[in-house]
Amino acid sequence: MKRWIIVLALAVVAVMAFAWTRKSAPKEVPVVKAARGPILSLITTNATAEPYEWRAVTAPIAGRIGRVMVKAGDTAVRGQGVAEIEIPEYLRDIAAAEAELDQAKSAQATANQGGSARERSEFDALEAKLRVELVTARRDHASTSRLAARNAATRAELDALADRIAQLDSELKSAAARRAALVESDARAAAASRYKLAQAALDLVRNRRRSALLITPIPGVIYELAVKPGHWVETGTSVAKVGDLETMRLKIYVDEPDLGRVAAGMKVKVSWDAIPGEAWEATVVQVPAQVTAIGTRMVGEVLATMPNPGARIPTGANLNVEMQTERVDNALSIPKESLRRKDSQIGVLVAEGEILKWRNVRIGISSLSSVQVIEGLKEGDAVVAGSDPQFVEGMRVAPLVSGGRR
Repeated sequence: MKRWIIVLALAVVAVMAFAWTRKSAPKEVPVVKAARGPILSLITTNATAEPYEWRAVTAPIAGRIGRVMVKAGDTAVRGQGVAEIEIPEYLRDIAAAEAELDQAKSAQATANQGGSARERSEFDALEAKLRVELVTARRDHASTSRLAARNAATRAELDALADRIAQLDSELKSAAARRAALVESDARAAAASRYKLAQAALDLVRNRRRSALLITPIPGVIYELAVKPGHWVETGTSVAKVGDLETMRLKIYVDEPDLGRVAAGMKVKVSWDAIPGEAWEATVVQVPAQVTAIGTRMVGEVLATMPNPGARIPTGANLNVEMQTERVDNALSIPKESLRRKDSQIGVLVAEGEILKWRNVRIGISSLSSVQVIEGLKEGDAVVAGSDPQFVEGMRVAPLVSGGRR
């Protein structure tokens, strides 16, 4: 029995010794070595695309859309109709204006021609009759004058023919005067004024029709077409946009901390998930003057221009953007996730032998995964990978270099 108790006691002692040994053994910690090499500072973000030059097509008057003459994606020339607002009374008004213009035109023609056709016909006949009689009287007067010279006709006969010629001439002049008096100068002026007013009224009705037409202010591609027949629009409502899709303007949303690294003239690599494997190049043309909130982000809208041959990227597309801001060829760098904060200081934990030590560091540029260390580390230092809070300064550890090596 005693023998069994001794064996059990020895087993308990062995277990306790093993547990104490495990507890006091250094804890394995993953580390990475600070190393030198090129590091490229990139800003990765997103952008939206719109035509570099565009204009809105707006409704000049309020009303209901009667018809739409284009569809999204159509190429339009300047002044081309996009949609038309219904004017139900238009046909009635234009018919009335055209009828009034015809009447005014006829009245002016009558005034300018000297009276009605019947009156002019009567005077034409009278004047023709008087001219014939005048020609005959003059011929008779000449013949009688020759006879009187041979004493074959009397002086009284010759005087009578002269009086007849004078009478006919007077009647002819009187007929011409009465013809001219058919239409007074005031009547002609009134007829001309009526014609001008009728023409202006017709132009006004036609302008109403033109004002109901929504036209493109510039040539380009129609997009964001927002109306259909039957839709009601108010004056100034934007019903579509038109722009040149061969050159796009990008709104690049850059997070506030990165804005200081962006400058006009910077080249930007652009890609679109809908066309994988292809890339475009844009150029920054304007940095923002203010920062705005988009969701949980504080961003500035950086503007860039980009050629878009064939209009392959549509307006409104959400694009991926890489902005290369700086490159250092022989930078001492560590993974970004190794950085820690302590009392507002940036630093890292370094494995010095089996003990973790805190090092303040001064950092430079960063890439997607790495950061340049300007001060605080030297090449080959073993930095704790990641920022796991279980590893603290002063802890006894067993460094485990990436790849499983101690």
